[in-house]
Amino acid sequence: VLKSLRRGIGFAVALAALYGLLYVLLRSEDHALLMGALLVFTCLAAAMVASTPGQRMEAGVWMLPPS
Repeated sequence: VLKSLRRGIGFAVALAALYGLLYVLLRSEDHALLMGALLVFTCLAAAMVASTPGQRMEAGVWMLPPS
């Protein structure tokens, strides 16, 4: 499905990290709200960065490529 061993290993590592994070989140009752909010923020930030292919990082500032 992923057509590459490297992609398969990357997907497996990401899935294992997500499972581990959710396990820690469910086991930690005292900090569950904070960790859940950080997880949602991180996922949202990653989705925003991944969905802006026309932008690039240049000198620490997001800029549009020259026309």
